[in-house]
Amino acid sequence: MTFLVGTVLKYFGLVTGNEGVYIQQNDTALLGIRICVSILPMVSAIIAYLLLKRFKMTKDDHTMIRAAIATKHKYGTVTLTEYERERCELLAGYKLEDTWLGKDNNKTENHTLDKNEKGEYMILLELDELKKKQLAEAE
Repeated sequence: MTFLVGTVLKYFGLVTGNEGVYIQQNDTALLGIRICVSILPMVSAIIAYLLLKRFKMTKDDHTMIRAAIATKHKYGTVTLTEYERERCELLAGYKLEDTWLGKDNNKTENHTLDKNEKGEYMILLELDELKKKQLAEAE
């Protein structure tokens, strides 16, 4: 972005000088400055919006991935449903086996992402309780 702003300002004839020296800019250079502080940020924001709109991650996906990571940390292995595998692969852009989450899951233990009746992941609730306990002990 800095390169683009510098190029635009140079194209519009901005004159730079030493520190403390006032240089009168022509109307074209002032137009270049206005473009750099109005049009370029707006175009950048539109491009960012369009790119982010294509991003497929939802809040439920984020929660599921957090639960999978917490399960992997706690037990060393995690077993995902077919839907959970598909979501992870879509978001990562890799097969699950090629990610840290999918490595070393050939153990005999079966650790799934358990949910309570509200649909909350149990492991994340356990982590929240542990954090609360640690905060209470610190006080």
